[in-house]
Amino acid sequence: MMLAGLFSPIIDTLANMAKFIGHWVLWALISMINLLVAAIGGFISAVLSLLPTMPAGNSSVAGSWLGWLNYYMPIAELVTGLLVWIGIWSLFLLIRIPLRWAKAV
Repeated sequence: MMLAGLFSPIIDTLANMAKFIGHWVLWALISMINLLVAAIGGFISAVLSLLPTMPAGNSSVAGSWLGWLNYYMPIAELVTGLLVWIGIWSLFLLIRIPLRWAKAV
């Protein structure tokens, strides 16, 4: 019994040292991962800095409300559809002229 009490502080000290070394190794791993992430971020930043700058967009007043309008009602697609419909209708009218002369329609 006396021997266990004598080695108890030594065992506690060794356990604390093992715990300290474990924390130190964990800190080293986390630091290496942080450095790796920072290096990847620096590389991406360097690659993106090689790209040209974007030109400034429209600064008109209509640009803000027109963007919202386009979100809810896509004007470009509506105009395209309207032009296709007008084209098909015009083609029908052009084809209908000779068919009327031939009394086919």
